[in-house]
Amino acid sequence: MNRFFARYQDHIVSLCSVLALWPVFHWYALRMFDGSDESFGLLALITALGFILSHRCAKEGESIPLKSITILLGVYILGYFFLPPILRAAIAVTLLGLLLSRRYLGRHLHVGLWGLLLLSLPVVASMQFYLGYPLRWLVGQLAARLLQLNGLAVTHAGAVLNWPGGTVAIDAPCSGIKMLWFGLYLSVTLACVYRLDTMKLLGLSTLTVLVIIAANTLRATTLFYIESGLIATPAWTHDGAGVLMFLLAAAAIVWLAGRLRTRQMPCSA
Repeated sequence: MNRFFARYQDHIVSLCSVLALWPVFHWYALRMFDGSDESFGLLALITALGFILSHRCAKEGESIPLKSITILLGVYILGYFFLPPILRAAIAVTLLGLLLSRRYLGRHLHVGLWGLLLLSLPVVASMQFYLGYPLRWLVGQLAARLLQLNGLAVTHAGAVLNWPGGTVAIDAPCSGIKMLWFGLYLSVTLACVYRLDTMKLLGLSTLTVLVIIAANTLRATTLFYIESGLIATPAWTHDGAGVLMFLLAAAAIVWLAGRLRTRQMPCSA
């Protein structure tokens, strides 16, 4: 029996871990298809699987990190009855990241893969709830400053821009949460493709957040001119401004990732 376990311990531990995480998989499927959140996570999940299949390396088959797996399983079990589902799911995908990284990528934890797995969770609604208003407030502050530099008597209050001709609200869709998600997805994907190390990935993610805030500020500033009536434009320009700013932000993220690109062996990425 001991010899059998020693020979197949990785497979046994992996199977037991997946079975222990079954409630998370069930919750994930329900959240992904019940319409309560965006389905962007499927894109990140498919990207993660594609990355594993295309970057399997010579170190494939190394033993999984039993100590780390045990600790994460312990945290998952202890927190099962009081942690919210999204945090339990974050622990679960971290555990899966450990299993997959060691087994197929020759690393203890590939941070790029881990980032994709985290983004595969249904987090957009939660991001909108917790970050939506703070981002709208920040973008409103920055947009008001830009408009004042252009000579307009614009003041900022909450998520509203006030000027002598009326008010222009920065509504929830203009908070930039979806743009932020796609920006982070793009940065993590590029980090995987370019084999950026952990510190460069953290740097790229930080710069991505700043780029998205800047792009959303420019979008809010542009939309102020449109919605206030200062500039007469066709109806499609409202959505067009958002698309243009996202494309500019994406181009900036790609450029930044290229600047951070480093030459490394596939299995040490």
